[in-house]
Amino acid sequence: MAEKSRKLTQVMKVSRNGQISLPAHVRARWNCDEVHVVDLKHVDGSDQLLVFPKRTLEEGLARSRGVDKGKWPPTDELRRQMREEDMMIEERKRREGVIK
Repeated sequence: MAEKSRKLTQVMKVSRNGQISLPAHVRARWNCDEVHVVDLKHVDGSDQLLVFPKRTLEEGLARSRGVDKGKWPPTDELRRQMREEDMMIEERKRREGVIK
């Protein structure tokens, strides 16, 4: 089990400029030249960094674009419906004598 753990994590030096070098086999597997780095201190309070390929996030966003398209009425239609509801409420209040 210890052997498998060593393959999952690697120690890398941080340069004076704050840079790290990703091993060639990792870059080849990810096939990307940019990565996202997430400081988990701001997410769950842990002292860890999460590194993942930039294309992973972009691909996920691209797949989710337009997923809800057509499921909801257009914004203009929603606004029209809200105005009609507001007018109906005001008319009901007038009939009941709540407002004049």
